[in-house]
Amino acid sequence: MGAAFCVNNEPALSAQANLSLWPSSTRSELVAILMALLTGPMNAKIKIYTDSQNAIHMINNQNNKLSRKLLKQSNSLILLKINILLQEKKMDLVLMKVKGHSGDAMNEMVDKLAKNVCSSNSYFNNRFNYGNKIVRYFPTFKQIPIEYNLRRFIKTLMNTRVAAEWSMLKTNGHETQIAWNITWNLIHRYKGFNCISSKKHWHLIFIVKLFTKLLPIGTTLIQQKPDIYKDFACLRCNTNKEENRFHFIECDANKDLWPIIKSRIQDDLVPIIQKLSNSPENTFKVIREKLNQLLGLQYDDNKFIDFCSLALKAKISNKLSTISKQTFGFSELKNILFLASLLDSFIIHFKELIWLPRCNATIAGKKEKELEEKIN
Repeated sequence: MGAAFCVNNEPALSAQANLSLWPSSTRSELVAILMALLTGPMNAKIKIYTDSQNAIHMINNQNNKLSRKLLKQSNSLILLKINILLQEKKMDLVLMKVKGHSGDAMNEMVDKLAKNVCSSNSYFNNRFNYGNKIVRYFPTFKQIPIEYNLRRFIKTLMNTRVAAEWSMLKTNGHETQIAWNITWNLIHRYKGFNCISSKKHWHLIFIVKLFTKLLPIGTTLIQQKPDIYKDFACLRCNTNKEENRFHFIECDANKDLWPIIKSRIQDDLVPIIQKLSNSPENTFKVIREKLNQLLGLQYDDNKFIDFCSLALKAKISNKLSTISKQTFGFSELKNILFLASLLDSFIIHFKELIWLPRCNATIAGKKEKELEEKIN
């Protein structure tokens, strides 16, 4: 991204610089204005034409005179330098708005200069070398000025560090690449102000337990409470098999339930797909056929089994995300919304049809075992 300015009626008098940090169109305009002011003489009345209304508003905003409010804004160091220049050089600055891409010759010439400089090594060096009586210091990160809302920057930095440490845990190792944006979107649907009922609260807890592998299945109970659960086999299929996540898929007691879950998921997704695609060609029949391409025709299809294996961890694979995008022609955002709805529908019906009956069977089996121990 580049920034440039030229003198009106003197197109040969121009300057441009390449920008490398905190990229935005407003920043490009602010840097161009700063460079123009640096070349201006003392006590001058300067009129600058720009196509950025946001840049005009930020410079004219009186909050820039206050250090606390200044540091809450983006591009705060550039705004500080503009204010210092105007005060020390006693300039009278007038900012005029011109319509962008409207055929204005000077505006188009400056845009071309800014575009051409992007491949050059003439970078704009925006360091904090001086301040004024209002701002005597400026926050930096690795010697780079933090020209962003400081509180948000620190929050983002800490969240990134926590996420990086969490992703390196052994429990999160995957041979399959995960589309993490889908999981985050699903969790955000139920957290904070979106959690408006006890039903949504408990649903969020269930999602998080799936995600963090804290659901009290047999293998987890044996690890956490070995004195109570010395051997925990599935109580519903009576095959004496260890109860792990994959056993929910292969358990004989669930064979009649998975087709129902698959059918319910498809019923839930049809209106969502119609809303996201907004195309009359996506009829109920066409959407069902596309969903069968995505998830397989039957519940025992490898496509559906692979989906369920990851969905039981509240995750979707990158491969499925790519296929979904190609099948339905969704944009990246719409694809995330669709797959988060797919994951949510799976979790809702899995909990209702498989998990809760399993919990009831476990409680009944535990009571029966305690009764036998008392009798003996």
